[in-house]
Amino acid sequence: RLDAEIGYSLSERLLGTAGPLALLPPPPGPCLVVNADLLTSLDFRALLDAHREEHLATIVTREHEVGVRYGVVETDADGVAVEIVEKPVSRLRINAGIYVLGPGAWGHLAPGVPIEMPDLLRRLAAAGPLVGTYAMPPETAWTDIGLPADYREAQEMFRRDRELYLREAVLEGG
Repeated sequence: RLDAEIGYSLSERLLGTAGPLALLPPPPGPCLVVNADLLTSLDFRALLDAHREEHLATIVTREHEVGVRYGVVETDADGVAVEIVEKPVSRLRINAGIYVLGPGAWGHLAPGVPIEMPDLLRRLAAAGPLVGTYAMPPETAWTDIGLPADYREAQEMFRRDRELYLREAVLEGG
């Protein structure tokens, strides 16, 4: 349906989350890299359009809330309570596991050498201010499928709103 060519390679050892990219030739233009353990309705065309050519990479970020089930007590050096916050919630900008890598990123990889994606991104950022971010729109569905409970939730999300994940804009990036 998409007229896509899919290839794969096997490695004798684990190469991390970014190391296998070094087994591919550098792409002629920006390359979309997506963690395999997530479900999203992200508009990939909008992401690719937002990627700046001078950036070695663009990281998709998402807002995430982290709550503490308990009251938090902050004290001074003498142990005197100075702040008491009941069940605080922090808003964090997290890595959504979706990236656009420019062809120049391949110059920071070595075939057969293991490297994790966060380490590659730090390496690219050290090369200059060349790692951009793309804030996932809040209405975009996204879930990590790293745990069995997450997998069950993703299955239910897909069953409930199948068309959201299979629409042409998601599949064809436009």
